[in-house]
Amino acid sequence: MKPAPKMLYMLMLTGSHDAAVPVRRTNPFNGEPVDVYPPALTDAENAEAERLLARHGARCEGRRHVLQLGDGTAVEVVAGVDDGEPGRWSVSFGAYLQHLSRDAMRFLFELCDAGSFILEGADVGVVTRAAVMDQHCDDGFVLVRSPEALEILMKEGRSAYAKHVGSS
Repeated sequence: MKPAPKMLYMLMLTGSHDAAVPVRRTNPFNGEPVDVYPPALTDAENAEAERLLARHGARCEGRRHVLQLGDGTAVEVVAGVDDGEPGRWSVSFGAYLQHLSRDAMRFLFELCDAGSFILEGADVGVVTRAAVMDQHCDDGFVLVRSPEALEILMKEGRSAYAKHVGSS
């Protein structure tokens, strides 16, 4: 039997608080300059996320970190989507279609927790720390306390996650 085709899963992570220093941008509607406070990481959060990548044996190529999980899942983490927003990271998983492994969920949970990131989903923002949730309680985010709970939320959706949390 032919194996299922691989699929690339790309997820965005953002810092859980605003930068202390504004970044000057151009308002796309009127062309005038405006100061914005993009999502940010503290130096400690950034260092902890970098330590996690090193623990997983990531090869560092500039802002790009490449690693392979124990189950063979290929992972690429880009620290800072562009030079103006170091608080925005992306994580890509090369995995078989319709399958993000337990190892992938564990790694994603650990990375989110290390950097106090918000995992941006299609219909929900996910956080792993209660303190971050407290800062964003009105934003419709979901607090996930384990890799297993993250897996349920990502694979089965909010209603399955709500049932899981209710039964815990």
